[in-house]
Amino acid sequence: MVTALLGTKHAPSFTGAILLLEDLNEPLYRIDRMVTQLRLAGVLGDVVGVVLGHFVGPDGEDLGEGTDRLVREATADNPVPIISGFPHGHSLPNLTVPHGIPVELRTDPPSLTVIADAS
Repeated sequence: MVTALLGTKHAPSFTGAILLLEDLNEPLYRIDRMVTQLRLAGVLGDVVGVVLGHFVGPDGEDLGEGTDRLVREATADNPVPIISGFPHGHSLPNLTVPHGIPVELRTDPPSLTVIADAS
């Protein structure tokens, strides 16, 4: 959905955002195309981190390692913290992740923490 919204009035601002990605039933070559579109559209240059959830291919295969490699290559010009294998997406375990709120991303150990409102 992220790539489908690019260039429309519904696309969010990615500046300073942590991008959460996951997908189901897409082969790795299509994920490569979508990651390339994100890079060419400037999204991967605007974000401050990437969280990769479940990536399950058409035959149920785990595409997490290949997706991690693709995203790391695509962010080489803007090296950002990346967490892979985050329990989010269409497979279990599947944590609910609120969108549009402040979070803290850590890679060692990998974590995504909601920042409480200080007001």
